[in-house]
Amino acid sequence: MPEPIAWIDKLDDIESPTSIKPFGSSFIGRLPTELLQLVASFLSEGSLVNVALVATQLRAIAERELYHFLEFSDPEEDHTNGLAFLYRTLAQRPDLSKMVKRMYLHADQSHILQFPVPSSNIFVTGLSFLEVTAVEVTEGAMAGTLFRSLPELERLDFSYEFKPDYSDPGNPTCMSTIFPGFNDQTSHKTELGAFQKLKTLAWYASDFHWILAKSACLKELRIERTCKILEDTAPEEKANQLKRFLYTSRSSILGGRYDTLPAFLGHFPGLDELQIDIDDMLDDDSWDSQDLSAQHQGCISSLLEKLAPVAPIITRLIIGTQLFEEIQENPWLSHLLPVGDLTVFHRLLHLHVPHQCLFGSFEPQGFHISTYPAELLPSTLEELEVTYPKTSILDFLAKLAFCRKELPALRKVRLICGNDHGDPYNDFAFELHDHTVWGTLKPIGIKLTVEYRKQDWQEWWDSYDLKSLDLAAWQMSFGPPITSTCSNTRSFGILYEY
Repeated sequence: MPEPIAWIDKLDDIESPTSIKPFGSSFIGRLPTELLQLVASFLSEGSLVNVALVATQLRAIAERELYHFLEFSDPEEDHTNGLAFLYRTLAQRPDLSKMVKRMYLHADQSHILQFPVPSSNIFVTGLSFLEVTAVEVTEGAMAGTLFRSLPELERLDFSYEFKPDYSDPGNPTCMSTIFPGFNDQTSHKTELGAFQKLKTLAWYASDFHWILAKSACLKELRIERTCKILEDTAPEEKANQLKRFLYTSRSSILGGRYDTLPAFLGHFPGLDELQIDIDDMLDDDSWDSQDLSAQHQGCISSLLEKLAPVAPIITRLIIGTQLFEEIQENPWLSHLLPVGDLTVFHRLLHLHVPHQCLFGSFEPQGFHISTYPAELLPSTLEELEVTYPKTSILDFLAKLAFCRKELPALRKVRLICGNDHGDPYNDFAFELHDHTVWGTLKPIGIKLTVEYRKQDWQEWWDSYDLKSLDLAAWQMSFGPPITSTCSNTRSFGILYEY
């Protein structure tokens, strides 16, 4: 190991506490510990270090703040030395490892820690020409070693920067790098100390295994980049407490890929919210190259089949992307076939889905008119959100008046427009402001809103004033048409409601 350089300067020298002075009967020493802990929560790391050097009692208070939340999140920084020194500290002070509740860590495959060890520790007979041997440990392996030493960890945000192995594109190596000796068929029998009390796990790496989600306390799992779920051999194991699961995939999930997802979902019989984000923009996922295109069309029905293990239990389903404040590129939306049957989601209350997933990218003429809402939507649905809508959806929504008995719980429909797909906001709010749907839904208790993203606003939309159009129509009812000038007032704001 390297020389024990302080992980936190001046504080990490565990063997030499000569600078720590007794608290005595000082005024501060008579204050309640809870008050001192509250004050410490407002101090910076540097100030906490200074507080820790005053007295033993204050050191304990400062350490609780310093070790409660550990962050190594700067992707531009090499964290190998810091992780090594932190691990050394925690190994010598197990009481500190129990203080760590949250950790944000970004590791990089290219960051490697080198340190000397005696040759006799590696070679039984030693090497006469070499007293020490240099050993290399990757930042990922150091992170995995550190994870095992944090028994009280409640939240972990971990990202791993790696270069794909193009010689073996079907086998991502993140898990085997972080946990040397990892085997996806037998590792489920191993207990990982850091994951036993975990409540929230955010994972940003190339692959994931059930062993990381086994915590009986885990309530939220977020796989925030396109990631391969590794096969496991323990389908009978369950994590009943997990309520929210975010999974990021490429669009090939709509074309038959990701075969291990159904078995993985089967581990979570208590799941309440499922979000599937589809992202084809990363260029380092060599293991999955079947993105949707003109040659490889897909269908959301393929995804729904994979969700079958949780279809009867989830109440909230989100498909696509929710980042409407940023311009998104979703080329896969141009290569979709119409949906199958969403009525298999027997408890679904909230559905968030792109228009193209419901009706396909190439809609036959009259398709919306022939599609009956009760045949497509579950009867329990309370809120429907459709992103990138086309104006033809208004014909579909107008038929809700004829199937209110089949969809009695539906109370709100949101249409969220985007200029990169679907029809623009002005087509809904201005060109079709007199569509029959606007007067159809409100009387039956359904609120319909049309929304646009802030970056999509067009200045020339300011020239529209629906009140002027209504006034012109009223005046025309009395005689020949007249010329009316629209005022330059935005009367509708971000939402267009009925």
